[in-house]
Amino acid sequence: MSIDLHMHSVYSDGVWTPAELVKSAKEKQLSAIALTDHDTIAGLQETRVPAELAGIRFVNGVEINSHYYLNNKKRNIHVLGYLFDPEKLEPYMRQLKEVRDEHNEAIRRALRVHGIEISYEDMNLPSEHSMVNRLYFAEALVRKGYAENVKEALAKYLRKGGIAYVEGNYPPFSEVAEKIKESGGLVVLAHPGESSLTDEEAERLLDELVFQGLDGVECIHPSHSNEYAAKVIKWAKEKGLLMTGGSDSHGAGTALGCGGDGMKIPENFYDELLLRKKTN
Repeated sequence: MSIDLHMHSVYSDGVWTPAELVKSAKEKQLSAIALTDHDTIAGLQETRVPAELAGIRFVNGVEINSHYYLNNKKRNIHVLGYLFDPEKLEPYMRQLKEVRDEHNEAIRRALRVHGIEISYEDMNLPSEHSMVNRLYFAEALVRKGYAENVKEALAKYLRKGGIAYVEGNYPPFSEVAEKIKESGGLVVLAHPGESSLTDEEAERLLDELVFQGLDGVECIHPSHSNEYAAKVIKWAKEKGLLMTGGSDSHGAGTALGCGGDGMKIPENFYDELLLRKKTN
């Protein structure tokens, strides 16, 4: 049996409800899952209950955007937090939501300068709980005829170089790591293969983040080929880091319990996560 420690629901930018996510995990015969919605932990309890009823072990999780300067260049770093106390982390989540809301309003203002009005109703969010991000803006721009497709909308308007680009005001990695640890959790670097880093830079990043509270690294992920996953696993073992993995599921079309090249996520990743939690 395999597990999945990186999944998203309608509480952030996924299309499945927690119950639908658990149903799919049960169909895939996963033995353990983590919900890691972006910058919110609102869906944890709603996922935990059906998971436990289905005989699936459940892990509190979250994915938080942060930044870190590597070689004097600001990098966007995604942080996975696991096994924290939700009540202790919730105040920080409220702060992050306020920052995200301010960023979304800044994007709307930037689009308005160019005569484009995008309302939240235009975004057709999957749920009233959904966390608005650039993808929803892009889809709304396509529906309203400002771009042919999402890729064009992102490039023309929303990504760096676009006419309505607004840089995200993400907190530093050290702050995110500190808040997760204060809540009793473990800190993991998400999908290093998506960071456009050379192998040398990726290793250096891991070495530097260890001194700021890093506990582990996501080794198996859809963006990681078998070859790259083996490389990250080697780095993790050499540096004494936890190994995790996940499908980064946002809904239908995702192979739950798998990373790139169909690589399964082994149960021992879950076991090691619990062991590290107990010994911290």
